Amino acid sequence: MNKYAYLLNELANYPKDMADAFKQAYTKAEQVNKDSEAMQAEADAAKNALVMAAQKLETYEEPNPDDPDKPDQPEKPDQPNKPDQPNNPDKPDQPNNPDQPNNPDKPDQPNNPDEPSKPDQGNNALVKDDVTVETDVVLDDDIKLAVKHFDQEMLKQLGVEIKDKTFLKKYNFEKLIDIYFVNGKDERVEFNHPIQMVMSIKIEKEMLGKDLRVVYISDSGDVRFIPSWFENDTIKFKTTHNSYYAVVSTAATVPGESIKPNSPIKNTGTKTEQNGTAILWTMLLLVGSAVYVTRKRQENN
Repeated sequence: MNKYAYLLNELANYPKDMADAFKQAYTKAEQVNKDSEAMQAEADAAKNALVMAAQKLETYEEPNPDDPDKPDQPEKPDQPNKPDQPNNPDKPDQPNNPDQPNNPDKPDQPNNPDEPSKPDQGNNALVKDDVTVETDVVLDDDIKLAVKHFDQEMLKQLGVEIKDKTFLKKYNFEKLIDIYFVNGKDERVEFNHPIQMVMSIKIEKEMLGKDLRVVYISDSGDVRFIPSWFENDTIKFKTTHNSYYAVVSTAATVPGESIKPNSPIKNTGTKTEQNGTAILWTMLLLVGSAVYVTRKRQENN
């Protein structure tokens, strides 16, 4: 082993793969030499591998690169031919005089534009039977107007709730109508905030010539006149909620002391069924009594 030890210091002068092979063989031989229990065959194999690796290094000759050929001298490029002299261009033809343009035709007179169609009013003007309600907001498409008329028999039972017992002596009920809104399921609709409404009730032929007014009877039994006006064959009034409204007539304008003409109606909303029923029976009774008194007077006359 000592014979080849000098090569360890010269490994940098050899190719890496040959240097690594020698170093590995030398290390293996050194390990076997120190191992007292190593077999003879193992020692011989380690020695042979070291000898072969060492011989490769000792016989290695560093290759000399061949002298590179000198590059050929490039040939001289051909001289370009002189370009032909261009021919003199022909003179352009003289342009013809342009044709005189024809006088343009007079444009057709535009047709008068069509009158623009009026925009849809939306669902804020609802009609049902003899009642029309106009609102200041557009309601949902499924909201419909509903009205319910009450006949003379039902009117007879309303008198007990009226505070002013002289009311039926002064006024006759021409119409009593429950005016309200329903949804697509025919359920009464109550709004969460006041809605400004103009209600119109048609005036029948037999009502013409009479002193007509619109009244509202509150849950507490107060009768209140609502400011109203006439337009064509209707009587109109403003309100903020649905309820029972009546058109009454009188031979003379004699409002009772407890009846407040032109008093505003508080926004009470649509009454519950119990309160509405009580007022309905009260008004039925009042009208029935009025009809009875009117007929007695006619018989006496």
